[in-house]
Amino acid sequence: MLAVRALKPLVRSLSTTARSTPELVGTAPPHRCYIFLHTPQPPSEYPAKYATPVQRALLLRTTQWGGSVNFAWSEDQPSVCARPPGEEAKQEYHLTAFAHPRGKLEARVSLDNIEEVDEQLRVHAESVSGTTSLNSDDVHLYVCTHGTRDCRCGDTGGAVAHAIRDELRKRRDADPSDPQYLH
Repeated sequence: MLAVRALKPLVRSLSTTARSTPELVGTAPPHRCYIFLHTPQPPSEYPAKYATPVQRALLLRTTQWGGSVNFAWSEDQPSVCARPPGEEAKQEYHLTAFAHPRGKLEARVSLDNIEEVDEQLRVHAESVSGTTSLNSDDVHLYVCTHGTRDCRCGDTGGAVAHAIRDELRKRRDADPSDPQYLH
């Protein structure tokens, strides 16, 4: 019985739906939609406080309806080359957003189309009765490895991400015809 009680707060903290219980220090704030801006550089290259004009503008808009914006990187994900210093306001990002129950949405965002993308994300995050996720079999794991901001992520996040990648490679190598291990 104790294990069940301990899992309920954990499940709530991992949900993309807003919750009314107090949040655990160091976790993502309550949100209806989690939005990842894909960067061409790994988190180890991020400064302690990483923000860009596009990220700040999108965050200001999406927090009004329950969105949360962060950065993501993977050698396997699409990204747009970084703009040179002084041209950060012209940066464009590929983004992936997750909302329950609708699942994943992908788009490109820049300061030129931020209003349209904000509206697209808001509509995606709105809960519709009877709607089910279009890609409910997909699993996306994002592991924080940004050690400059939080040493817990830098100390263990990289090891966790590496272990997950190794396990997926082993499974893919064991059965290369299984489509679930292609990404």
